[in-house]
Amino acid sequence: MNTEKFKTLLKVFCADNSISSDVIDQWCDIVSNNYHMFKDKDYDGISEVLSSLVIDGIDERVVGHSASIIAYDEDAEMNTDKGCCTVFMTYSKANDK
Repeated sequence: MNTEKFKTLLKVFCADNSISSDVIDQWCDIVSNNYHMFKDKDYDGISEVLSSLVIDGIDERVVGHSASIIAYDEDAEMNTDKGCCTVFMTYSKANDK
């Protein structure tokens, strides 16, 4: 996983500044350090792993966005992701900037 790409996309998701950059940086480090845990998992499995890694300041919304980014990056099965189109919108927004 490209950590910088993940961080950029997550910052687009969190553009309302409700989460500080320091917390996003910590979250990205935790996700990157535990990335091996996402291999061969579908969206629900990725979400479950992320939920076990949650730190103070990271809410359910960020976990969902993170799971979408990782699932897309891993080409994981996303048919259970109710909001999977958000990841495509974010990629679009990130590429427009």
